[in-house]
Amino acid sequence: MKPFFKTTVFSVACLSLVFTASAARAEGPTERKVAIYKSLLDCYQKLGRAKEVSSTFATLTALQPNDAVLQYNYGYHLYTAGNTAGAIARYRKASQLDPANGDYHGNLANLLMQTKDYNGALLEYGRAGERFRPQFDNLQKYVAQLQQQKQYQQMLQQQNKAKKPAAAPTKKSSDDDDE
Repeated sequence: MKPFFKTTVFSVACLSLVFTASAARAEGPTERKVAIYKSLLDCYQKLGRAKEVSSTFATLTALQPNDAVLQYNYGYHLYTAGNTAGAIARYRKASQLDPANGDYHGNLANLLMQTKDYNGALLEYGRAGERFRPQFDNLQKYVAQLQQQKQYQQMLQQQNKAKKPAAAPTKKSSDDDDE
């Protein structure tokens, strides 16, 4: 069997399961749509179809904007696709929807570290709880070290400004001797 044919057969099987299983469990039209799109999402992820996964996540988050798990999973998908800014926005939304979930805050802090937003990362690590305490402590030390380096650089610049170039010594000529 050729790989294309296997993928096509799997796609058809997935889609047929989507419409029968998910539609049977759902109660209303919105719930039915959500169930279908979640099944589609699962199929697209298994098939490795990133473009369809992204569009399905976008549709699902529009249908369920207050689902923290969905927001977080969409953020993870965006991160693995290379969209760090989009991932941060989704992780931030998940953290706002479920502020008690330390993993959301901790992983948001990890992304903020990658973008060198150290103050934002400190804030999120602080909200994340004890599980992320080592990262919080290490980041505090790192930020303190960066501040010391900045102060040292400023001190060197001030010293260089204070040192004005001294007048070059004049060369003595042989007739300058009074002896």
